[in-house]
Amino acid sequence: MQSWDSQNGPRPLSQLSTQSWDSQNGPRPLRESSFISASSQSDLPQTPKKGPYAPTLTRTDRIRIKTAFDFNISPEEIRKQYGYTISQIQRAKNLRLTPQVHRRGAKPKIDTPRRSALEKWLLESPSRRYVTWRHIREIAPPDLRLQDCGPYAMRTAFKLVGYGRRVAKRKGFSDDPEVIQERVDFAEEGLTWTPERLFYQIFSDEV
Repeated sequence: MQSWDSQNGPRPLSQLSTQSWDSQNGPRPLRESSFISASSQSDLPQTPKKGPYAPTLTRTDRIRIKTAFDFNISPEEIRKQYGYTISQIQRAKNLRLTPQVHRRGAKPKIDTPRRSALEKWLLESPSRRYVTWRHIREIAPPDLRLQDCGPYAMRTAFKLVGYGRRVAKRKGFSDDPEVIQERVDFAEEGLTWTPERLFYQIFSDEV
C-alpha cells in the first residue's frame, strides 16, 4: 500500500493541523471509570455462596449406617436421625467400612509370603544381619526363590517389613584393668604359637 505523498504529492497545508482535540472540538467526553466504589458494589447481584460441606464420615459413622440398613431403616430416616446426606448414606452402604488405598507403579518383585519367610530367616541368626544385599540370594534357602532378585529387590523387601541398613557401631577397647591384663597375657602367649596353632585361632573380626 502506498502513502498519500507517493500517490498525490505533498499533503496540502489545510489538512496538516497541530491543534489538539480540545481546541478543535471542545473538551473530550468523560469516559466511564473502570473502578466501582464499594457502595455501588453492594447494589450489584452477588454470586450465591455455597452452604457448608457435609462432614466426612468416620468408620464409626459407616458402621452406624450399615447397622441401620440391617434393621430395614430407610435412608430418609437415617438422614433425619443423624444428619448424613443421601449420597453419603448410599456410599456407606455400598463401600467397605475402611477405604481401600490402591498403590500405583511397579509391584515389589518379592511378594508378601516370601518377605515373611525372608524376615524369619533373618531373625534366626544375628550374624545374618551383616550379610550384604547382593549376597543374600546366595545364602538364603532355595525355597525362597531369590536367585533372580537383585540388591534393589532385597532392599525393597526388607524396607516393607520394617528393616533398613545402617553403619554398625564399632566396639571400643575396655578400660577394665582385668580385661587389659587378659589381653596382654593373650598377646604374650601368641608369640610362642606355631603357624598351625595360629591357623586354628578364630579372632573377633572373623566371627
